Amino acid sequence: MSDEFRKIPRSYTQEIQNTERQSRKKLVEGIHDSERGFGSRYEEKNTDRPNWIRISVISLVSLGLATMGVLVFKARHAAPAQDAGPKPKLVSDSPLLDTRKGNWKGGSPREVAERFLAATTHEERLRWVKDPLATADIMKRFYQDGPGKTLKVTKLTQLPQNIASQDSHARFAVSMDDGSARLLCVPFHENGEGKVDFKCYSLYGTATWKALLDGSATKSDEVRVIIERSNYYNGEFTDEKKWLSLVATSPDLEDVAYFYVPRDRPEMGRLLSDPLKGGARFTLGIESIGKSYEKRQFAITRALRGGWLSK
Repeated sequence: MSDEFRKIPRSYTQEIQNTERQSRKKLVEGIHDSERGFGSRYEEKNTDRPNWIRISVISLVSLGLATMGVLVFKARHAAPAQDAGPKPKLVSDSPLLDTRKGNWKGGSPREVAERFLAATTHEERLRWVKDPLATADIMKRFYQDGPGKTLKVTKLTQLPQNIASQDSHARFAVSMDDGSARLLCVPFHENGEGKVDFKCYSLYGTATWKALLDGSATKSDEVRVIIERSNYYNGEFTDEKKWLSLVATSPDLEDVAYFYVPRDRPEMGRLLSDPLKGGARFTLGIESIGKSYEKRQFAITRALRGGWLSK
């Protein structure tokens, strides 16, 4: 054994103490590492050495930005594509109407909606609705004796395009000063012009809700409502095997009404099978049975359309 080794005497106790110190050091380092991102101890401990992970991330980001810059430069200075000829004029706020059915003539759907809502006379409004001859009396009643007499428009908001059916139309939500809203639709017409569907906007029904609820009208061949599933069976409609219960709402209806679908009417399969979660718009025919109107209950006699657009 060399003399050098003898100069450093080591006892068993010292070896144990040194081993314990090393273990404590590793344990402390492990604790600091477990605090990554949660405290200042880890950050202070590493201030005297470079963070290679951070440098690598910065390098990758810089490389990505440089590559993007090159691509943008090439795109801006690329030669223009060869012109394929004149393109049809499209309506900016409702392009689907044009791509499916041809060029839109006259004002855009939004312009048609705005001009209709801004009109102050019966004659002006008729210029912006479809089927003005069939609509004239309905419109006059709506603005003289119906909701249109007092309601004021506060906002017009375009809604997403409805492509659930083959009908192509632009849709708008019309906010009123009483907090309610109406659906305004501008369908595309075969002559290339779009006009407001007033029956949809006015929620036209062949009988008023007032008449239906006070019993002076026992049926309505046409009502426009939002319906969803219900579990209310009462009065004339207690037999769940015979009827399916629905609840109906409408901007023109102060409270809900209850509609019942006969389960033995296969032609009403959509009403019987659809979940109707969140409500669905329908145009229906209804009638009261006995004095069911007193409980705001009506039987559905026919399902005209899914949605509120007129034919």
